[in-house]
Amino acid sequence: MIAIEAILLTILLMLLMIAGYTDCKSSIIANRLLVACSLVAIPIDTLYYFLWGRPYLPAFLLNLVLLTAISVVFYCYHLWAAGDSKLLFVVGLLIPGRFYTFGRMGLASGFAIVVFTFSSAFIFVIFESVWLILKNRIKLKLSLPSMDWWRILASYVAMVAATTIFNLLLQFYPGNIFAGNPLLVTAIDFLAVLTLIQLRDKISTKWLIVISVSLWSLLVAMWFANMVDLGGAISPQSWLVVLAMILCRWVAERFNYQTIPTVEVRAGQILSAASVIGFTTSRVKGLPSGMTEDLRSRITEDEAESVRRWATSAQGKESIVIVRKIPFAVFIGIGTLCFFVFEVAML
Repeated sequence: MIAIEAILLTILLMLLMIAGYTDCKSSIIANRLLVACSLVAIPIDTLYYFLWGRPYLPAFLLNLVLLTAISVVFYCYHLWAAGDSKLLFVVGLLIPGRFYTFGRMGLASGFAIVVFTFSSAFIFVIFESVWLILKNRIKLKLSLPSMDWWRILASYVAMVAATTIFNLLLQFYPGNIFAGNPLLVTAIDFLAVLTLIQLRDKISTKWLIVISVSLWSLLVAMWFANMVDLGGAISPQSWLVVLAMILCRWVAERFNYQTIPTVEVRAGQILSAASVIGFTTSRVKGLPSGMTEDLRSRITEDEAESVRRWATSAQGKESIVIVRKIPFAVFIGIGTLCFFVFEVAML
């Protein structure tokens, strides 16, 4: 059994190293790498769980489903690219189920990989931003008075109330399987809050305030009716999960700008909104139009070729500003290694 686990972990380490390198170099995680690792992992997993690891199969399946769900949701909500989602899935395939049962984090301990991934990415963004500011390579964009604080507060409070009510409903699930799995509950809360954040973007500030007041009124009414223990229901976890998810989204959307020669524009890069606006008066066909500065605006090879042709036109420029994609493959690798360290340390 140990030999099989060693093979899986060796493949996992090689995968993380290669994916991290290619993501940093070209912002691409090759599909052939992920497919090759998956094709090797599946028969090894089958042998492992059929012969020795049958007791660990439930933990393996639970965490694989959880990581798959998170990876799909993160991709659908534009938190990272498809390659990052597929990488997290393959990571789940390559982690032996026995490692999910080592520590005291519960059966859904694989969720810790996501926590460590975004924690390391958050630290990276903070330090890199400070470094670039000090080097005068980017401008500090911070305008607190212009922020809609009522909207921010209303949406935050509403999401905390919604998460609290959602957790109360989970207690009525048959078998109460969530009682002994706090990490699983946290993972579900993360997905729920992320969905609420997407819905929030489609709701006006006025309705956010109405929803917030209504949800908290419902909680208070349930408390007066002795239906819930409001003190126990409103735990710090709900406030922290919502805040953490907001920070996760901020990390995913927080890019630093970089000026490069226009002739070096390549497929997969993301142009700054200001650069795209500069194309509006150009007669060059096929120029990019996306100005969201997130993964939805990654340019195609045809668009990259149009930008390079634009450089030689009358309105073209020798340099252009792009936004820098966070190399999540590196942070998935860091998160996975931290997962193993914490699992073994908690023995």
